[in-house]
Amino acid sequence: MDISNNAFDTCDDLAEVVIGEGVSIIGHRAFYHCKNLKRVTLPSSIEEIKKEAFNDNLVDIVMQSHEQFDNFNIAGRFGSNATFVQKE
Repeated sequence: MDISNNAFDTCDDLAEVVIGEGVSIIGHRAFYHCKNLKRVTLPSSIEEIKKEAFNDNLVDIVMQSHEQFDNFNIAGRFGSNATFVQKE
């Protein structure tokens, strides 16, 4: 299951998103112009995050693994302000 390109682009009402298990790909600019989006919880099933899926507004990325966070963030998928939060 994927979140398609531009799926939530410009959804200014989004402040937090919890993406359910089974989603493996987040498309290009899926959440890019969501200026109020500050926290995203990603499932362990996530395998690919396309370029510019998110913008630099993100603060908290909730994931199972710091290693997975580092791998995606090295590619610049979360933006410069993003920090890892351990999923409970």
